[in-house]
Amino acid sequence: MKEAANDVVDKLQNLTVKDDEVEEEFKKDFGSRLRLVKGALLIQEIGNQLHCSIISIAKAQVLFHQFQRLKKNAFNTVWLAASCLNLSIKLCEEDVKLDEVILKFYHAAQDLKSTLNPDRPDPSSEELRQMRRNLSLVQYSICGVMAFKVQCKIAHTGSQ
Repeated sequence: MKEAANDVVDKLQNLTVKDDEVEEEFKKDFGSRLRLVKGALLIQEIGNQLHCSIISIAKAQVLFHQFQRLKKNAFNTVWLAASCLNLSIKLCEEDVKLDEVILKFYHAAQDLKSTLNPDRPDPSSEELRQMRRNLSLVQYSICGVMAFKVQCKIAHTGSQ
C-alpha cells in the first residue's frame, strides 16, 4: 500500500505540463462558458448604459443563454448579445432606438480589441445600415431557433 502511494507521489512530481496544452484544454472546456459570461456581462453593462429596466436586461440574458446553449458559436458573441438585448427591449416596450443599441455594442466591440482607439469614431451611414440589416438577420435567427416561445408577462400589457 505504501509503495503504491509512493509511486503515485513520484509520478505526480515528475509530471510536466506544457502551457500550450493547458491553454488548449482550457479553451476546449471553458470556451463556451466564457462566451456565455462575456455576453451576459455585455448585455448587463450596455443595458445599464441605455437605462433599460432590469427586467429587459434579465430577459435578454436568458434569451442569450438559451440561444447559445442551442446554437453554440453560431454568431459573433457581441452581435448576438446586441440582438438579444434589442429583442428584449422590443418585448418590454422600452423607448430605446435600434441605432443606440448598435452604436453601444459597436463601441464595446472596439473596446474588446487588443489596440484601443480612444477616438472611436461612429460608423458611416452605410456601415450603420449594414449593421441594422445584420442585426435583423440575427434576431430573425434567434426567433426561429427559439420558435419564438419567449413569454413576457408584463403587467400593463396583460391587463389590457
